[in-house]
This record gives sequence, structure tokens and C-alpha cells, in this order.
Amino acid sequence: MEAATMTEIAARAGASIGSLYQFFPNKLLLAEALRERFVAKALGVFEALAASPQKMGADELALALIEYIHAIERDRAVMLTLSDVRNEHDSDRVRTRVVLTQGLGRALCAHAPALDEERATHCARLILYLLRLVTELPHEAQGESIEQELRGLLRTYLSGLGV
Repeated sequence: MEAATMTEIAARAGASIGSLYQFFPNKLLLAEALRERFVAKALGVFEALAASPQKMGADELALALIEYIHAIERDRAVMLTLSDVRNEHDSDRVRTRVVLTQGLGRALCAHAPALDEERATHCARLILYLLRLVTELPHEAQGESIEQELRGLLRTYLSGLGV
């Protein structure tokens, strides 16, 4: 985050530096606002999955999760760029990971009622780590093919959970 200046951030956002400073007096507050927006979007998706009137099958849920990661990819990249990406154990990143894991865990419980909360949280964490791979696929020579394999892996894993 130290490398980026508020002037550069304003230019990339297409905003004036004065407007940026009006709402975000420093980069830390900007990073926190982006983190909060990212978490709110992700939790919104997980809540919608949990509240789905019909139980989704494993293939539908796997596809929904891959679509979710594509939908938040840009926000995730921006948030990570502005946060301390070198520190996986940063308290904000840990808190974000816990909140997202719990949110996905609730969605998993909604579609696999036999899962207890602790197991669902554990499974959600693993799924979130798998979904991180999707963000790397555009850089792979056979990214689309690998994404299909990942979807199959998720489908099989979710089926094993009772989805």
C-alpha cells in the first residue's frame, strides 16, 4: 500500500484528488472502506445462496460459487492491492477471512442440513481457498479447461457433503 499514492489512486479511479480526500483522508481508511464493500458483497451472495427457496444441487452450487468469484474478482484484487498483501496474518485479513468463511458455512448448511456448523466452517474455508485458484486461471494457458476441472472438483466435494 505504501507504493501507491493517493494521487495515483484518484487517477486510476477517475476521481479528483480533492474528492478522494473528502471521503478518505488517508489510504488506511480507503482500504478499510474497500474491504467493507468487498465483505458486504460476498456476504450478500452467501446469504442469497443460503436463502435460496430451492435446495441447490452440487453442480448448481459449484457453478454459483465460481460465478461468485468471477463477480468479485476485481474488488478482491483492488482490496488486496491496497491492503498489506505480504502479511497473510494481518488482523483485517484474518477477520475478513473468518467472516467470509462463516457466511459460506451458513450457505453450505442451508444446502446440506446434515452438516454441523464446525464442519461447515471448515469446508467453507477449504472451498474459499479452492476458489482463489480461479483468480489465477486467466494467466494459465488452459485456464478455461482448468476451471471446468475445478468445477468438477467442487461438485464432487459438495456432493460428498450432502449437497
